[in-house]
Amino acid sequence: LGFGAECASIGEVRHAERLGFMGAEVIYDSPAKTAAEIRYALERRLHLNIDNFQELEVVAEVRMEVPSSASTLGLRLNPLAGGG
Repeated sequence: LGFGAECASIGEVRHAERLGFMGAEVIYDSPAKTAAEIRYALERRLHLNIDNFQELEVVAEVRMEVPSSASTLGLRLNPLAGGG
């Protein structure tokens, strides 16, 4: 069995790392990531779930500063968002 850790805060990410989860074994899924937290995740090759277009823009900007990152990205899709 392959286990991973889904983390909703940078504190949970660091706790998962202390427990031995590394890289893509950690899914960082917070809807309120700061640029510094995104950089931390990219530098450690974590999987990032992107929650909105503003966050995607920040990830794209920070990703340029971390060219060696092999992080994977997930995009949360909500078909009801913005619906009338």
